[in-house]
Amino acid sequence: NRGYYYGRMTNDLRRRWISSFTYRIPTMRDLPRWTGVFLAGWQTSGILNLQGGLPFSVFSSQNMNDGINASRANLDVAQGPASLPVEERTINRWFNTAAFTTPPNFVFGNSGVNILDGPGMVTFDSSLQKIFTIREGTTLQFRADASNLFNRVNLGLPAATIGGSTYGAIRSISTDPRNIQFALRLQF
Repeated sequence: NRGYYYGRMTNDLRRRWISSFTYRIPTMRDLPRWTGVFLAGWQTSGILNLQGGLPFSVFSSQNMNDGINASRANLDVAQGPASLPVEERTINRWFNTAAFTTPPNFVFGNSGVNILDGPGMVTFDSSLQKIFTIREGTTLQFRADASNLFNRVNLGLPAATIGGSTYGAIRSISTDPRNIQFALRLQF
C-alpha cells in the first residue's frame, strides 16, 4: 500500500529565513595612539535563523504484527481539526488530541503522514572580534562568539503516540541554551 506512506518528509521546512551580516565598527581618526590601539578595528557579525516547525505524524501504540511498523492513528474529523489555532497551543497541548483515536487491531490508521507542524525556531548567533598588530607579520586576534545569544527556548516536537503519558505535550527543546566562548589566537 504505497499510498499509506505518501506525505511530507520529516525534514520538510515550508518557511525558512537566514540572514547574516558583518559590520566593521568605525573609529575616529584623531584618537591618541594607545587609545586607538584598543578602540580601533573592532568587527561584529551575526547570523539570524527563523524557521517554521518540522512536520510530524500521530501514532497509535499498537503495532502491526510485523514487529517493525507502528500504525498511525485514526483521524476523527467530527472531533474538530487536528491542528489547534496558534492562540490555543500550549506546551501541554500542542495539537487537538481528541481528534485522534486508536484504530482496531491489525488495521492501519487513516491519518496522513506528517500532517501536523511542530513549533518553529528562532536563533541568533553573534561574534565580536579585534585584531591587534604586534609587529609586521605578527597579529593577536581576540574573539568572543555567542550561539543563541538571546537564550531563546526553542521547543522540540510534541509526544505523538496515543496512550503515552505525555501525549500531545512538548517536553524537550530543539536547540542548546546560550553558549559564549572567548578565544585568543597568535598568528606569526
